[in-house]
Amino acid sequence: MPSCFWSEVGETPYRVDGLLAHLQLAGILDELAGIVLGGFTDGEVEHGKSSLTMQEVFEDYFGDLGIPVATGLRYGHFPDKVAVPVGVGRGLRPVIVAKRSCLSLKPRRAEAPSWTLL
Repeated sequence: MPSCFWSEVGETPYRVDGLLAHLQLAGILDELAGIVLGGFTDGEVEHGKSSLTMQEVFEDYFGDLGIPVATGLRYGHFPDKVAVPVGVGRGLRPVIVAKRSCLSLKPRRAEAPSWTLL
């Protein structure tokens, strides 16, 4: 089962809601093993318009999936970011290391080392 790594710049909560609605209707969300959310920046709602928060949108779509959801991973659109190995892991699990939230990736081969992204 695949995992989803996602971050956005300049997308408002209602647009992210629309993107997730498409993924849900296509059955993609039900096929995921886990979700990692990076930064969602510069997507403020116009003053005076009512809107869900980004957190509320994520809780609505991911809250009942029964899979790990990790948030705040600094990858993608950040100057100080972690490298995310693509195509090498087959599972992920949020863990706590030294009182910090981390993400553990399980390798495809049993003899290969696992990674923990801090």
